[in-house]
Amino acid sequence: MTTKFFLFSLLLLLTTLVGCSDHDDAPPPVTMLSIQLTIDTNEFPIGIEHTATAIGNFSDGSTQQGNGYIWSSDNPEIAEVDSSGNIQGLSTGSTNIKVENQGIKSSLLITITDAVAQSIEIFPGFVSVPAGVEADFQARALYSDGIYYDITNNKDINWQSSNEFAATFNENNGVASTHNPDLSDIDVSFQGLNARTPAKLTVRDIVLTELIITPVTTNTVPLGQNIRFKTTAYYSDNSAIDVTINSYWQSNDNSIISPDSPTQQHGLFNANGIGNAEISATYNGIGATSPVEVINPEFEKVVVSSAENSYPVGVSTFLHATAFFVGGLSYDISNQKNAYWQSSNLDIATVALNGKVTMISPGFVDINFTFNDITETKTIEVTTPVLTRIYIAPQSQYFVGEDHKRQLSATGFYDNGTSRELSSSKGLQWSLLLDHEEEFTEGQISADGIVHNYPTEKSISSYFHTKATMDGIEGTSTASFGATKVLTNEDNTLSFIGPFTDIDADYFLVFHQYDLVHAENGTTGPESSTFIMLTLQQATNLCDTLRYDGFDDYRLPTYEELQAVWHKYDDSNDESYDLFNNQKWAVGQSFWTIDYAEMGFHKLVNLTSGQTQLSAAPTTAHYASCVRDKPVK
Repeated sequence: MTTKFFLFSLLLLLTTLVGCSDHDDAPPPVTMLSIQLTIDTNEFPIGIEHTATAIGNFSDGSTQQGNGYIWSSDNPEIAEVDSSGNIQGLSTGSTNIKVENQGIKSSLLITITDAVAQSIEIFPGFVSVPAGVEADFQARALYSDGIYYDITNNKDINWQSSNEFAATFNENNGVASTHNPDLSDIDVSFQGLNARTPAKLTVRDIVLTELIITPVTTNTVPLGQNIRFKTTAYYSDNSAIDVTINSYWQSNDNSIISPDSPTQQHGLFNANGIGNAEISATYNGIGATSPVEVINPEFEKVVVSSAENSYPVGVSTFLHATAFFVGGLSYDISNQKNAYWQSSNLDIATVALNGKVTMISPGFVDINFTFNDITETKTIEVTTPVLTRIYIAPQSQYFVGEDHKRQLSATGFYDNGTSRELSSSKGLQWSLLLDHEEEFTEGQISADGIVHNYPTEKSISSYFHTKATMDGIEGTSTASFGATKVLTNEDNTLSFIGPFTDIDADYFLVFHQYDLVHAENGTTGPESSTFIMLTLQQATNLCDTLRYDGFDDYRLPTYEELQAVWHKYDDSNDESYDLFNNQKWAVGQSFWTIDYAEMGFHKLVNLTSGQTQLSAAPTTAHYASCVRDKPVK
């Protein structure tokens, strides 16, 4: 079905009034004016697939994505294209990919190279899901041209589960269907290669307890635009999983807000009428709702912005389009369905539907953004400076909690004095290394710089280097994977970080002023490991200066908050010490709290037995845990 996107209601009204006359003439027919072709890159190796997108622009200001358009290749022996614009390279050379509809034609030049696959990585390397929940994996191949290519859905890939009792692949798309609680290794085969390290899949026997809907940005949306929501499923072991694409989405009033597609349930809704409504999602029998308000503010202007006006060849960047309305309202419309991006010269730079611009060759290019028949232009200069240095942020030593993630960024510095964000550039390669260029395998970093700390049996933090490489230039930073689990309270509104070792304090904490350590014995903490013991003031300073998982708003917990941790994760008087054996917290000493006791003492919490009525003078030394008021995960 052809979908057309129209102007705001005010413009529709004006058009209607102007169109009415004594002659009552019929409106002119809507005709196609042009077709814009976009692709994320127009040069890739044999066997790699890329999808070109065709956007039809019509005389009434509407747009249509090119479903049903006629696609062809000038030379199918070099590259073939299917009816959806999926292009696969077959042999080296260049050919034009063409699209046609209603007599309007467009084309783009594709070059197929002889680069060959050298290694394959699977992301994420560790996935843990409840039985019955799909597990999504992505595969990327590093080619001899130094570029990673996504091969997740490549027609030549074969996804494999080592344990089909736990999980199977019904299609070769990286989506594993899980069946029974167990473990499985996930691997792929592609062009004679397997993954360097198979991914680990854990299928768990846990129960869904709650479903929560949250808007990606806001609950308020202008008339005629779309708004996206996500759903998070919470389970009996306090874990949380994004189940947006697996939820069934509805609206209680489709005249105000309706799902973008009744068949593709992905949390995207269209604003059809002014008013208030309620959207809902259902997942595995559990439901949730969220209010939505559709407003009709008076439109003022569209502004297209970019971080810089010039970029080097090979760099990618995102342009942003913002719609401004009377009253100071503004909305990011960079990826709205009734708007589109267009490059004036695909040989200089390409632009994707989400505003991602990739620099191809030197020159000036206009990147146009059209919204409601209004076009704004951003002129970009593509240059050829030489990369001289790469800076990774955060640069200072930082922690990533167990089973948590941290977004890194890379900035390139050039010989002409300019600097550019490189994180989304296809030529940038990320890696995790030990001191001597040995690969670090306790975690993984994705193609866009997201570090993931995998759960392990280790009770002590691991230290490693992050490296970003592009055009033979390297940048590094130092980081640590925390081994202690980040714990929460019953309501998941607090996050607790366990005690730190002296090595953590010496190399990764802002705080260094400790005088005593306690050596754990293997029963209440990792054997022979030494943890810092602090006075009340030192513990306060530790939490005030703590930077963990990218957050810096930690504090000492109250007595009730920390006592509740013991009740949640242990709550027994035996010597099993569940907080150490199950959560890897060292608990050989009592922990400070901010609450006063008698005689100027402060209350302590014993996490081995939950013993109450403990207190100590502020100048004595004990363990410290830090807490923040929002979940880290």
